[in-house]
Amino acid sequence: MENVQVAVDIALLLLGEAIDAFSYADDLNGDIGSLITGTLELIEEIGSRDVD
Repeated sequence: MENVQVAVDIALLLLGEAIDAFSYADDLNGDIGSLITGTLELIEEIGSRDVD
């Protein structure tokens, strides 16, 4: 259970940084958007796992 919490915490920190990056970085190639999408998918995957 602790590893799941750490994984979600890290993913949420990454998500926050990526969202903040929109204010100061150019995302013409969609790299930041892809990072956000991938992070949200990871959080969804973690949330859908069975926890024993």
